[in-house]
Amino acid sequence: MSQTRLKSLLEMLQDEPNDAFLKYAIALEYKKVDIEKAIFFFDDLVEKNPEYIGTYYQFGIVLQEKNELQKAEYIFKKGIEIATKKPDFHALAELRSALNKLLGLDYEDD
Repeated sequence: MSQTRLKSLLEMLQDEPNDAFLKYAIALEYKKVDIEKAIFFFDDLVEKNPEYIGTYYQFGIVLQEKNELQKAEYIFKKGIEIATKKPDFHALAELRSALNKLLGLDYEDD
């Protein structure tokens, strides 16, 4: 992670505190080095910007890595619900695949 990049994103967020893309970019940067801070930003996105669909896949993956499997399942399902309403077929396919893998329903050979 580039400290300069993260610092710049955090500074931009001060000027635009409701910018979902900035929060998402910050969460992705933190995902590389500080899972708890990444979770903080992903949680904030789900609460304040629930329509920002990219959040759900990345957040679910982070939760899986932390072995918070029930919450990961909830996040994937919530993302599927939102992607279905939009509709966003690409996000829907990614989220369904991630959920199936989490639930052990991924039948593809590794």
